[in-house]
Amino acid sequence: MTEGIENENKSQLLLNSGYMIPVIGFGTYGLTGDKCVNTVSLTINTGYRLVDTAPMYENETEVGSGIAQGLSVTGLHRDQLFITSKVSEDMSRKETVKSVIESLRKMELDYLDLVLIHEPYDSFKEMYAGLEECVSRNLVHSIGISNFNSEEYLELLKNCSIIPAVNQVECHIYHRNLKWKEILNQKGTLMQGYAPLTQGKKDIYNEPVLRSIAENHQRTVSQVALRSLTQPGTPVIVKSGGAGHMKENLESLNFNLHGEELEKIYLLDKEPSLFGWD
Repeated sequence: MTEGIENENKSQLLLNSGYMIPVIGFGTYGLTGDKCVNTVSLTINTGYRLVDTAPMYENETEVGSGIAQGLSVTGLHRDQLFITSKVSEDMSRKETVKSVIESLRKMELDYLDLVLIHEPYDSFKEMYAGLEECVSRNLVHSIGISNFNSEEYLELLKNCSIIPAVNQVECHIYHRNLKWKEILNQKGTLMQGYAPLTQGKKDIYNEPVLRSIAENHQRTVSQVALRSLTQPGTPVIVKSGGAGHMKENLESLNFNLHGEELEKIYLLDKEPSLFGWD
């Protein structure tokens, strides 16, 4: 199984469900109220096509309003966007289906492109069966998981009929999860990374290796950090407040790192999870 089949503009990857997922998506954790609405709209206007939310973020209604506003401003159609939400509590199969329907109601959408089980809850096998039902009812195009380790993932594979399209996990230059990614690739699941710039838990902007490579390419440190993940086939979820940073992140797809540069960056991969998932 390949790490993902890129389309012509290299901005999307093919999921095992047959749908394309953007390589760089926008995360909405921490955004609320009018700021959330306006930021999501700006995100779409800037060029992002993937928006990621969750019931746990308590902003699905605002995200939905931002999507509607962004579509109105840009003239895009719903099917040109990729909207991800999650199931964020331990619940039954029936409750899982209800949770997805509630997410759709809040965002005023007819379907979601991807729904993930937010973490390996005790009932994750029953919950995943609920997500499979959502696929059969055309409520969701692709389903997956988040923060699952190899043991939990392999246990799920024994008890599901649809192989997870995505496992969304922590992934950045200090914690690349490469062995885990290899297992997922072999089984047909794409690893998607969150916190690709470490969410401030590490000072990547003063990392000498990144600064040197960024200078050589006349790029920013964050662009180099992101490209070191996306170039080998790991899509990422980013978060940024202003249009300038949003555009900067997207433009990280417009150049390639050399093999020796990637090797230098890979040597930084020495840290355990910065978010406690190890």
